[in-house]
Amino acid sequence: MNELAAGPTEAIVEPPNGWIKNILGLRQFSLRGVDTVRREFKLVCLVLNLRRMSYLVPT
Repeated sequence: MNELAAGPTEAIVEPPNGWIKNILGLRQFSLRGVDTVRREFKLVCLVLNLRRMSYLVPT
């Protein structure tokens, strides 16, 4: 996609995926089935967001 054609709604998705793989160590799902994988991924995203929020809170 052309850089000029990309609107303001375009988002970079790679950094969160890289964080999940490298920092949290999730390279494959431990459960099977679409619903359980979705639940596991939501849990991983929750952990990532809580970890990021903990750095934003002043001590």
